[in-house]
Amino acid sequence: VRRSHRRNIGSTCYLNSVVQYLFVNLSFRRHILEAQAEGDEILRSLQLLFGRLQDGCESVCDPAGFVDSSGLSRGEQEDVTELWQLLIGYLAVRTKGAIPSLVSFQQTTRVT
Repeated sequence: VRRSHRRNIGSTCYLNSVVQYLFVNLSFRRHILEAQAEGDEILRSLQLLFGRLQDGCESVCDPAGFVDSSGLSRGEQEDVTELWQLLIGYLAVRTKGAIPSLVSFQQTTRVT
């Protein structure tokens, strides 16, 4: 996988961070790229974005298709936690529950 940057199309840095985090998770990326996206604009646009990041020749990748299909606002900073919860919940349904286990983590605290 070559390096490609995401274009900020107006206060979308929070989205680009989430996309980058999810893209580098190889199991997550594989599930998204292999998922059936017929009739699902959001999943299909995420697949196209991941495909361009993985195999495209651009040094800067434009997330506009994903932003627009997701109904996100350009030029308006959104809450990254809310985006995360909505996106993972949405994708969990579309991938028959496979996604949450690929992005979950457990935080532990150890006092010594």
